Amino acid sequence: MIIIFLSFLVSCSAPESESATSATDAEQEQKFPVALDSLTQAHHLAEFHQKEVVSFDIELYFRNNLRLAGTIYSRTNSTAVLVDRYDGSKLLFDGQEVYISPDTTATKGARFDALTWSYFALAPFKFKDAGTNWTENGSLPLDSGRATYPSLKLTFGDNVGDAPDDWYIVFQEEEMHLLKAMAYIVTFGDTPQEEAAKNPHAIVYSDYKLIEGVPFATTWKFHNWNAADGLGSQLGEAHISNIEFTNEGDSLFVKTQQHKLVLLK
Repeated sequence: MIIIFLSFLVSCSAPESESATSATDAEQEQKFPVALDSLTQAHHLAEFHQKEVVSFDIELYFRNNLRLAGTIYSRTNSTAVLVDRYDGSKLLFDGQEVYISPDTTATKGARFDALTWSYFALAPFKFKDAGTNWTENGSLPLDSGRATYPSLKLTFGDNVGDAPDDWYIVFQEEEMHLLKAMAYIVTFGDTPQEEAAKNPHAIVYSDYKLIEGVPFATTWKFHNWNAADGLGSQLGEAHISNIEFTNEGDSLFVKTQQHKLVLLK
């Protein structure tokens, strides 16, 4: 099963209202682990959010089969995402719902594709979104080249996104302080957390390239993973190319009569 990165969805990507921007003193004083601060600084979080739209081409293989090929466009605050698949279909996330066109297109996996891959690409820029809770997690194994790496654990507030019971364990590169890997569980589809925790996976990021000074990983590798042994067998791989920052066109994220709603489940 392809892994779903949905815990940040909808509520974390919703536009901020006036009431949201006037946060309480406690929210304004939220403290993040030092390692997370160094990671987001290494990814030039502030510079990223000064941009309007980011786009990239993706080819994703899972269990040796092509899972997705197309171009993904996302507002940098994730309030809109467009997946232009090379098969001619388009997926649109408008900040709340997912739509597909043409309206005759099968919807299986559509919400998954509309939301998951942009968040894997933009994960370092979402780590400080509202509803994210961080704790230092000690040292855990990742790969065979080293016994353990320092890690951070990410959990979510109640009712945050499509799968608030998911957790993520984040590993950071030591030299450049960039995101190295994430281990995670998947509770999407009403899978109980205790059941999902029996089958954790990890995504390993590599081949970083600077785009207008902002680093993006252009290779992702999906693995089995467990806290005792680290990475297991490889499950899939994605290649990212043609990464660009652009301004939003008038018709980029517009829903038309050819779109139909994709239900959550």
